[in-house]
Amino acid sequence: MIAPSLTLRLAAAFLLTGLASVALVGVFARLLAGADFDRLVRERLGDTLIESAAAYYTQTGSWDGFRWDREVIAPRGDQPPLFDPRRPLPFGIVDVDGILVSPQAPQRKGMRMTTRLTENGREIVVNGQRVGTLVFFTQSGLPSQRDREFLARFTSSIIFASIGGALLATTFGIVLARRLAQPVVALTAAISAMRRGEKPPPVATSANDEIGMLVHAFNDLSAELDRSNRARQQMTADIAHELNTPLTIIGGYLESMRDGVLPPTPARFGTMHHEARRLQGLIGDLRLLSMADAGDLTLTRESVDAAWLLQATVSAFAQQAETRGITLHSTCEAGIAPIDGDPARLQQVLTNLVNNALQHTPTGGRIDLSAAMTGSQVRLQVQDTGDGITPGALPHIFDRLYRGDSARSTDGSGLGLAIARAIVDLHHGQISATSNVGAGTTIELRLPAARLT
Repeated sequence: MIAPSLTLRLAAAFLLTGLASVALVGVFARLLAGADFDRLVRERLGDTLIESAAAYYTQTGSWDGFRWDREVIAPRGDQPPLFDPRRPLPFGIVDVDGILVSPQAPQRKGMRMTTRLTENGREIVVNGQRVGTLVFFTQSGLPSQRDREFLARFTSSIIFASIGGALLATTFGIVLARRLAQPVVALTAAISAMRRGEKPPPVATSANDEIGMLVHAFNDLSAELDRSNRARQQMTADIAHELNTPLTIIGGYLESMRDGVLPPTPARFGTMHHEARRLQGLIGDLRLLSMADAGDLTLTRESVDAAWLLQATVSAFAQQAETRGITLHSTCEAGIAPIDGDPARLQQVLTNLVNNALQHTPTGGRIDLSAAMTGSQVRLQVQDTGDGITPGALPHIFDRLYRGDSARSTDGSGLGLAIARAIVDLHHGQISATSNVGAGTTIELRLPAARLT
């Protein structure tokens, strides 16, 4: 069974709300108006009856022979009678002793009326003296035929007003429901397009409410997903290229030696071994990043001495730096707090940074490693006097497989800085870079300091 649309449900909700509101207003208005109208009719009728009874008493001096005039009960002309003359009248006259004196009352003439009934009646005064009381035996039947016709017209007006209000509520409800549902319909269409693998256009909205916030959030998500898809496609192409290069070299040597074109020599085997190690390193880097993305890359946290970390890195690259004619040096601020981190992973970060710096620092250059405190963090810096990075490339150096112009001549995988960022992020730290073309680059790490007990 197909569920009704959001527009239909919203319109129905507005209609039901409008009907309920109009119905409640109409019912209460009818009840209140009816009560006030009955009171007004009773007062108006009482005035007429008292005037007629007082005139009779003034003329005769007693209630003997009193009977309601026909003019009081049934006005002249073509108008219908106020009361049915064939039925007892719902009111009567009680004298000062509480005795009923009007013959047309439902009670028998001469009966003594209760004190409560008399107290709720209206006094009949002649020459300043109470001579009797007008009492009403019932509230029903007091409105005349004309009064009932007026109430019927009033009730009809309320009904027609309710119908008009319901139609108006329905019209506005449909318009408002369509306006409210339009962004949701557009979002549904965009999501369906994404499910089919298409790139949907941004969903337009001018609302600043919750639905507008939802639309803006979806547009941001769609744009980010599109960027991620493009990055994934580019990364796939880059990985294929990186894997293809060493495989092509190895395959070319093997085919040539198999066909006898090239004789097998230690140098050629060394080249193939180097390319195989390069391929192995690339696969290892990709696996590490995949583990970081999946949250499977764990840390063995302990207090790491920053001076030891820098010195260990310098010692690992001392021979390579000396061979290239590059000065490699480390300095550590006195009294620096230890780092709260995994020593092996932090060593891996510095290894990637120093290796990258060596690739881009010419002979006679310098690479300085330093450590200092910055608030509750330990700041590590790797500063070189190499080629530097162009402003256009600087924001992307931590992207996976990104290669700036200065990196194209190296045989690195292009994942070293991406791995460094992943490990630093896992330590809840920050990594950033500043550079001047021709003057060198500085990579800065900010890592949480261990709590001293």
